[in-house]
Amino acid sequence: MFSRIASRASVAKTVLRRSQSTLSAGATAARVATPAAIGVAAAAGAAFALSQTEAFADKIEPVAPPPSPFFGSSAPKILDYTGKRVVVTGGASGIGLEMVRLFAQQGAEVFILDYASEIAEERAAEFVSDGKKVTGLKCDVSSQESVEAAFAKVTAGGRVDVLCNNAGIGHVGNIMGTEVADMERVMGVNVIGVMLCAKEAIKSMNADNKGGVILNTASIASIRPIKDRIAYAASKGAVHTLTMALATDHLADGIRVNEVCPGRIHTTFVDNFIKKNYPGEEKEKFKMLSEYMPNGRMGKPGEIAFAALYLCSDEARFVTGASFSIDGGVAGTDHPKLYDQESTVHPETLSTL
Repeated sequence: MFSRIASRASVAKTVLRRSQSTLSAGATAARVATPAAIGVAAAAGAAFALSQTEAFADKIEPVAPPPSPFFGSSAPKILDYTGKRVVVTGGASGIGLEMVRLFAQQGAEVFILDYASEIAEERAAEFVSDGKKVTGLKCDVSSQESVEAAFAKVTAGGRVDVLCNNAGIGHVGNIMGTEVADMERVMGVNVIGVMLCAKEAIKSMNADNKGGVILNTASIASIRPIKDRIAYAASKGAVHTLTMALATDHLADGIRVNEVCPGRIHTTFVDNFIKKNYPGEEKEKFKMLSEYMPNGRMGKPGEIAFAALYLCSDEARFVTGASFSIDGGVAGTDHPKLYDQESTVHPETLSTL
């Protein structure tokens, strides 16, 4: 390629020199010539330059544009996780389960780490029966002993390529309705859990110096206030800062760290929350919570999982230390639902999943 460029440059210089010489001669003659002669000289110079360009045109080798890496018979499979080993905490239900599903579909070997070990094992068995590589393991992310034991089982068969810190719990109440025990419980899972799992994953990633990816599930509450969620918001704010700190500390290790900040997502967590706190008002409360979102509905777990699939992929190697709000417009719009609970769902915002 460089030889062709050099050849083109040489040809261009030759044409330029000859054209300049001819035009210079014409200009010299013009100083002592009549206007008619000037016109003849200029026309002659232009004709000569054109003839020289045409004479050399057949010597320039045409260069085809480089093929796109995403099209053609040799195109790679996009978002391919074949050979990758992925750990998803809180992967037995909700957003985590959808992450497991997508990673497994794309060829990854996936490990579900969940406090509900029986459900994790059941989910894993369902994936295995469908030909996927999924293992369910019990893990209390707030316990160092439990986390170390779970990761020891994972790394016994190979490295950790991707960690999705998705396990989390909530608490409803402002500061007057929140006790120290409530704060400690929420922080233990949502913050200490992220720290402990990240530490074990980074050990594995650094062992062979091949890098890896960590994706933390933060929340819109990490960056915007939510009424009566002081413990939860504080914990997710900490996850946001942890994400940026980890990305900074381990950039040189080839480890990318990002976060997703979901808005309200319809999972069993939401259903159980409504059932517990608003018995007999489930339908009305579900409608109100849905219409609170700027685009008029709750998100679906798959809408977060697809973002995770990209952010943890090789196609996202230029992305680290980044926060992605996937919240129906809470962070990025004027959020009219703070003032007007009435809403309609625009057809273009309906999920296709």
